[in-house]
Amino acid sequence: MAEETLPEEINYEEQYKVLTEECKKLKIDISSLQLSNRSLVNQNRDEKKKVMDCRLQIADLEGRLKSFDATKQDLTDCQAQIERLRMTLESNEAKLADAERRADESSGLIKIKDSVISKQSNFIKEVEERLRNTTEERDRLLQKSEQLEIDLNEALIRGEDCDDLREKLKALELLFDKLASERSDTTTESGLAAANEYFKAEQAKSEERIAKLKESKADLEKIIEGLENDKKEMQNQMDKQLEEYNQLNDKCSTMEARIKEMAHAERRFTGGMMGSRLIGPTLPPWITDEKKIENDIERLSKADPATLRAKVMELESQLSELNQLLTYREDVILRIHEEISKKASKLEAAEVEKSSLNAQVSILKRELSTAREDLARRGAGPIELEAEIDRLRGKRDREYQRRKRIEAELDEVEKENHELKQRCKRLEEAAANAPPKPIVPQSDPVDRNRIIELQGTVNQLRMDNEAKRSELFDLRSKFDSKSAQMDKIAAELKIKEKSTGELTAQLNSIRCQLESTTKELESVRCRAVRGGAEVERWHSDLTSLQVTNKFLSSQLNEMRAKLLAKEHFIADLTTRCREPLDVQDVTDKVMVNGLPPVDYCPRCDSKPDTTGAPDENDAQKVTELENKLTDSEQRYAKLLRESIEARELAEKDKSQLECKLTSANELAAQLSDDIVLERKAVETTNARIQHLTSQVNELETTLSSTRSQLLEAQSGQRKADIDALTTAASPPAKRTRRSAGGAAKNNANHQASFLSLLFCRIQSHGYIFTLANATWHSKALTSSYPRARCPLITGTFNTISTSAPNQGRILRQIFCTIRAAWYRKKPRLVGTDSQGNRFFEAPPNKASEHSTKSSRSQRFVLMPGQKTVDDPWMSVSGNFPNLAPEWYAWLRHKRVDPPDDAEIEANAAAILHRQALARQLEAKYEAEREQMIREGLLRKPSNSSSLGNPGVDTGPVPTGSSKPKVAFPVRPTFETVPGEGLASGKKFPSDDSQ
Repeated sequence: MAEETLPEEINYEEQYKVLTEECKKLKIDISSLQLSNRSLVNQNRDEKKKVMDCRLQIADLEGRLKSFDATKQDLTDCQAQIERLRMTLESNEAKLADAERRADESSGLIKIKDSVISKQSNFIKEVEERLRNTTEERDRLLQKSEQLEIDLNEALIRGEDCDDLREKLKALELLFDKLASERSDTTTESGLAAANEYFKAEQAKSEERIAKLKESKADLEKIIEGLENDKKEMQNQMDKQLEEYNQLNDKCSTMEARIKEMAHAERRFTGGMMGSRLIGPTLPPWITDEKKIENDIERLSKADPATLRAKVMELESQLSELNQLLTYREDVILRIHEEISKKASKLEAAEVEKSSLNAQVSILKRELSTAREDLARRGAGPIELEAEIDRLRGKRDREYQRRKRIEAELDEVEKENHELKQRCKRLEEAAANAPPKPIVPQSDPVDRNRIIELQGTVNQLRMDNEAKRSELFDLRSKFDSKSAQMDKIAAELKIKEKSTGELTAQLNSIRCQLESTTKELESVRCRAVRGGAEVERWHSDLTSLQVTNKFLSSQLNEMRAKLLAKEHFIADLTTRCREPLDVQDVTDKVMVNGLPPVDYCPRCDSKPDTTGAPDENDAQKVTELENKLTDSEQRYAKLLRESIEARELAEKDKSQLECKLTSANELAAQLSDDIVLERKAVETTNARIQHLTSQVNELETTLSSTRSQLLEAQSGQRKADIDALTTAASPPAKRTRRSAGGAAKNNANHQASFLSLLFCRIQSHGYIFTLANATWHSKALTSSYPRARCPLITGTFNTISTSAPNQGRILRQIFCTIRAAWYRKKPRLVGTDSQGNRFFEAPPNKASEHSTKSSRSQRFVLMPGQKTVDDPWMSVSGNFPNLAPEWYAWLRHKRVDPPDDAEIEANAAAILHRQALARQLEAKYEAEREQMIREGLLRKPSNSSSLGNPGVDTGPVPTGSSKPKVAFPVRPTFETVPGEGLASGKKFPSDDSQ
């Protein structure tokens, strides 16, 4: 109010009137302000109550949110660990299978190598024995060669003596022919000297060769000693390897005990709490500032209408801002919903894949154990094991295709879920996009009511904002957990891919090593075979050398005998030649000046006959001597040729022996190299076995840790489910709304909260289902297949019964059909006949209405080429099936047991015998009947006597049947075929004409 100025002249009446009017106005203003103040006070009280309720709800929700975040975090950690453990379990089980297979192969290879080493040791012993025999033979040959050289030297000496004798004979011939000649031939001496030099040179060469052979013998002895030392070292290494293998077995047993002890003491890894950051732009500061709200309420209680109007405009702007923020966050929530649903579907698919892979691993383990036992019984090698592994790989591929089909079905379910979420989004948008009421300008007391309504809407929007905020917190936590889980899964997948790549590379390297070892073993075996063949060839060569040496020794003995005979013959000749010379008179020997005469012969101490009258006896003796000399020369030349040939043969034998000794040295060196290589291969295989045993131990540790973590995850998930149920059962109480628009928004928010709770419930059921599958598969892994067959099925039924009600009904129906198909018995092949027909027996159809079909077993036959009963047998073969009567009786349930071939053959033989007897009786009966007809006891039936009509033709009567048959009568007045007369134009007489 404005201050009043007092004029100089005061009109009290007018002033009084003015004052009374102003007082009335002020009273009216005061009453209106009081009313507005009361309304503001009430509004402030309500807002305080609402703020307190909101604070309590926020505190409760934040506590629950923290607990839920903790449980969700634990659940995500458990799921991540489960996924990680699943991948590690798969890789470890694959490694375990490969390790077991490689261990079996390595054990088989070790056995093969042991056998090869034993064979090599035996072969080395045989080689050593043969080398000893060869050295002994060589020593004997050297002794024989030395003896032959001595004999040859003696023969050469005797040959020189023969040359001297031949020279003497030539001198005698000259004396007989040319008695006047005084000189003696000196060429024989030079020939003998040359022969002596030649023989000395040959002797020196033979001595050098003998020295070389001795050196080679010493080298061979050294090599044999080295081989013996290597053999001893190999035996020591094999003993050490056996000791190491036993130690490894002991270590494996101790490690298994330690792993079992460590599995109980291992702790679960728990992650920290996630951050509490909001999604999207931050909230305005005036929402979270409680002191500012109280100050605004106090200021509004004292403010004028203009400030109130300004405050209303500010609140409307804040309301629009909150609406924008809510729409943005609703979009973010929908996107998070979509991402969470996708990740949940991926998790479910991963869990299904985990369960299928675990089942495959258990089946593969069982089949691997059975295959190993079968191979151990049959004594098969790695080839059969590779075939079995190829079969298991094909089975794994089929399981992978089945999993792909299940994933496609899950994608379809995910699409349907996405459509439902889109519908929920559209409903939320329709509820949020309700048109606001128009703003009424505040120029009268009605504006204050409008302000009150706007404040109520603002408060309601605050409450809605808080509810949305709580939903945002929930969805943010879910999104963060799912994103972290997916990141962990992606990282683990990358790690596992790398590990699988490394394992495949190791597998390929191990396979290459095994192939190389097999090739080396084959090469060693071939070398051993070749060595055996070479040793046999050497033995045959040695036997041939022995035979040749015997032949040469016999020839030398013959030559010695011939030389002795020749020496005796020459001695006789010399004596015979010297006898006439010794008889001559010595008086004719006259010395002239102390010198013998010119015609004096110093050898025979006589003078030549100068009379010129040769004696006939002397001539005969000379001719005989000449003939003998020529014979002796020929024999001597023959002996020389034979000695030269024997010397050449000895040289050839020596060269061959040297070649064989060098080849034997090379073979021994090669065998030593092969032994060194095999030793290295054995060391590498031992290292590989140690590495595989360590991997097996690691796999067992990871398996035990996965089991403990699965049990902990199951217990944690149960706790989280109980907390979620308690939170869902006690929602926070909200105040009733005052306006109709607020009620509609409240209903929409209720629907949104109901949908979110329903989605959380479905998701929790899905988690329960996945955890139940995980527990079931963990139990299936720990127990064996034959004993856990019924518990597995009952556990699956209980798991399906505890799932969501709508899904459980469908899954139970699917389970019942699968169980019926699982326990349904297949038809059993009973037997086959000689024509290839197969006879089957199936269990009775219990669902049939007929008592015979429900009680009797189903029996049917399949012809050759017919696969099922539904296949038409006429398309297979146009003829009717020719079955034995015994099989007919079995098919019609006339007999219990099916017939065998011996019974069918015996019955057929009995039938043939009875038919033969019937034919014999029929022939006997026909003969007796003809005899009676000839004797006149019976009348012979005529063709015209049938029916007493001569025009009836009975046709030929067949013979050779069991009974006397009468042909059907043919009348000329009747047709044999219907319409015969019409077709041929033949006219038959009527009955009247007859």
